[in-house]
Amino acid sequence: MEFHIARSIRKTLDIEGLLFSYTGNVIFADVSASRKLAIKLNQSLVSDFGATPEPDRIVNAGALFAMGLIDELNHALIAHYRKEVDPELWTDALRLFEQRAGKDAVDRLLHAFVEQFPTTDVLSGKLTAAQWLQGSAEGLPNREAALEELTLLWLSNSNPAFRSFKPLFDDSSLKLTEQYRQVTSFR
Repeated sequence: MEFHIARSIRKTLDIEGLLFSYTGNVIFADVSASRKLAIKLNQSLVSDFGATPEPDRIVNAGALFAMGLIDELNHALIAHYRKEVDPELWTDALRLFEQRAGKDAVDRLLHAFVEQFPTTDVLSGKLTAAQWLQGSAEGLPNREAALEELTLLWLSNSNPAFRSFKPLFDDSSLKLTEQYRQVTSFR
């Protein structure tokens, strides 16, 4: 799993590679990457505003690092739930959303998500979003991994503590689609 951030902000800030990665039960985090990203985000804010931005908009590297760890812990909790309680969690969720919106609509949503929040392979051009979605990793189909990431994206955008990081994972363009609204409305 990767800490996904928007393609647009990656291009704007010239961010390459993984910031955080998760393998098995071990969490690896790159503190220096958090510092570098915070510096780039804060420099971007200064250039956008022409002066020092309001204190609540300044990105703290430690808080950014903590947010990345929270993302990885969420993945670990989901992996544990899938292993111990419901291995078909994402398979069933995809089936439910496909019943609600149709398979083509869900495919378009997942494709849009992977385009806007690409994996390293998609960002580098090794794979297209469509190719990546057809694959799998560690026994999990990438369509299901994308749905997990999409769910955590929605959760991050719903968390007021992550407000200063919103440019990294702003889902406003996805919110314009009916499919995203259906997937993120838990009724």
